[in-house]
Order: sequence, then C-alpha cells, then structure tokens
Amino acid sequence: GREVGLTSVVLHPREQRRTTTKVGSKVEVKEKVLDEDDGYLDAEVDDEQQRLFSNLDVETLQHQPGSVLGSVSLVAGTTVGAGILALPAVTAGTGYLPSSAVILGCWAYSCVTGLLLAEVNLFLMCELGRGGVSMLSMAEDTFGGPGRILAGTTYVFLHYSLLVAYISRGGELISGIADFSPALASVAFGSLLGVTIYASNPSVLDRVNTALVGGVVLSFFGILAVAFGKFDASQLGHADVGRVMSCVPVVALSFVFHNIVPTVTSSLEGDRRKITTAIVAGATIPPVMF
Repeated sequence: GREVGLTSVVLHPREQRRTTTKVGSKVEVKEKVLDEDDGYLDAEVDDEQQRLFSNLDVETLQHQPGSVLGSVSLVAGTTVGAGILALPAVTAGTGYLPSSAVILGCWAYSCVTGLLLAEVNLFLMCELGRGGVSMLSMAEDTFGGPGRILAGTTYVFLHYSLLVAYISRGGELISGIADFSPALASVAFGSLLGVTIYASNPSVLDRVNTALVGGVVLSFFGILAVAFGKFDASQLGHADVGRVMSCVPVVALSFVFHNIVPTVTSSLEGDRRKITTAIVAGATIPPVMF
C-alpha cells in the first residue's frame, strides 16, 4: 500500500520501478511511482536519502530524523547488560582462544539475525504502508495469531524479568547511599525513571542514552588501564575445549538486542544502509569489551 502524508511516501515493492543513472560524480535515482490511475509518475530521489518515510515532530511538523550514532548507542547499550557481569566467570575456565571463538561466533549470529529481523520489519513497512511496525505485528504477519500470542508471552516474560532485576539492583544501590529500605528505594527508582522517560522528548532520550553508553565505554577503558599491570600473557595459551559448550548459552544471551530492532528501523526512517550500519556497529562494541 502507499501512505502519503505531509512529507512521507511509503511504497510497496511492487509499485515502484527504479532506474539509476550516473551523471559525472553524482548518481541520480529515478523512481516510477504507481499512481491511483495505474499511471507512472517520475520522481527523482537523492541516492543519499533512501528512507521509506519521514519522522515528524507532532507539534512543529518539522522533520525529526533519528541519528545513526544514537541508534548505534541504543544497540550497544541494550547488548551490554547483566550478561557481561557473568562472562569472566563463565569463560575463564575455557581459555582465551576458545572463549574468543565463542564470542565471535555469537557476535556473528546476533548480527545476522538482527539484520534479518530488520529486513522483515522493512518489508512489512512497505507491505502495510506505515512505519513503526512492532515485534508483535511482525510475529502475527509471519506466523499468524498463535505466533503473536507466543511472541507476546515470551516478550513480556523476558522483559518483566529484566525490569525486576534492574529495578531491584537500582533500589539496592540507592538504599546504600540514602537511608531508605530496599523496597522503597526500588519503587522510587522505578517511578522516577519511568516518569522521566515518559515526559522526555525522544531526541533528548537519544542524547542521554548516547552519553551513558559513552560513559560505559570510558569506564571500561579506565578499568583496563588499572588492571593492565596484572596482565599475565602466559595464561593466553590455556585452553579447555571441553568446557566450550557450557559457556555458549551465557555468551549468546549477552548479545541480545533484537527487541529494539523495530525501534531502530523506525528511528532511521527505513533507510537500509543506516540501519545496517547501526546494527553492525552497535553489536560490535560489546564483543570488543568482552
């Protein structure tokens, strides 16, 4: 289908014919767009802006595109979660080379599956003629009603567990600083964070998240600088291949970011090149840290 707004056009793949012409150093792309009378209209499209639609500020009606850096930070920040705390203990017995192979394998798997999810999301954007296609919509369109129920149940269970873990830990940290009980501190932490996110502009949240991820990376390199004096190169040769499979589930879980792929595709307005860059770059930061 096709949705036409003030500054947005979403095209079904079967309703467009594209020709590319190189003029000097500039590539011109022309699309023939199917109109209501089955006639084709020529539309010149800048090859640098292959987005499917435009995000608008509902108050000012101004174009408000998401940034690639913000999306990279979103993917990286989602990936670097509780799993990173367990990795040293889980992979220590395996050895440097086997654990590195497991990390690289899980990274490649997460990148490929993330890109495949993005492709499904982009296809459904064109098919439905709108942006903001959720994970549940993807499951329903692909697997039907039962798939939507299964995906929704799994989604709620996973993220409810994560929220409980993070809010509980945040409450413990606050109760250690202030004179609050852990339960009251957890309620205060969750409420304050939820209200702040609800009331904030998406662009502000994007910048805050980018700054926080930057802080995580800087603190990581700070830890490396402090611990570098205790580095023992002789331990790099240790390997216990028999323990590899036991660490695969934890490592694989540490690379989960797929729940925010629909958010990334919507923020970057369906631009495949930007989406690919955001997913691959964002998923590459954690294994460098791991």
